[in-house]
Amino acid sequence: MLGKTHIAFALLVAIVAVEYVAANTLVFVFVVVVAALLPDLDVKNSTLSRNFPFLSWFAKHRGMLHSFLAAVVGYFLISLFSEALGIAFFLGYCSHLMLDMITVQGVVLLAPFSRKRFRGFLKTGSFEERMLFLLVCVLIVFALFF
Repeated sequence: MLGKTHIAFALLVAIVAVEYVAANTLVFVFVVVVAALLPDLDVKNSTLSRNFPFLSWFAKHRGMLHSFLAAVVGYFLISLFSEALGIAFFLGYCSHLMLDMITVQGVVLLAPFSRKRFRGFLKTGSFEERMLFLLVCVLIVFALFF
């Protein structure tokens, strides 16, 4: 998935979830969106790695950073400081994993414990992804105003 699709979906998740978590709304939404971009730090041209290029040197794309274990570890580390922000991190990170699971390349969600790749039908940057992006944008408007 493209960065803009991850951002839009994370924004939708944050808008829906913030009502159920006692947290500063803007900080919660910010953490969800940033966490949704973190798994792609292992890609040289991703939205975040353009600012931190050295991170893509150490990890294989869609490897450990695209595992549920990374989301859980991040949640526990951040929850040491703030439970609400730990939840925000977990939701954002998992939103990324969910979207990448429906791509043709898929993800090894249970790495390093399993090599099973969860994959779907959608090609990154395809017409179908653009339609998904538009649908998510419509849902964001709906969630904000209805």
